[in-house]
Amino acid sequence: AAPKALAAGDHAVQLGAFNSSDVAEGEWRRLSRKHGDLLAGTVHAVTTVRSGGRTLYRLRAGPLKDRDATLNLCAAVKARGDACVPVRVQ
Repeated sequence: AAPKALAAGDHAVQLGAFNSSDVAEGEWRRLSRKHGDLLAGTVHAVTTVRSGGRTLYRLRAGPLKDRDATLNLCAAVKARGDACVPVRVQ
């Protein structure tokens, strides 16, 4: 079965915040190639947030089983040189 879309309350990882949705989608393609083994079974979402008077496009992947799963995934992604922050989807 395909993973479900991210929903409020889900555990996920944030893989970056970018100036456009196109940049965020490009980063997802790069990260999914580089970390395909780690990100298998996740879906990604690009959401907007206003910060400092500008719009940012957050790249997130999940849903993950629990907070421990997000911490483990982030540790593995960071060990390979990329940014990662555990989050709870709101």
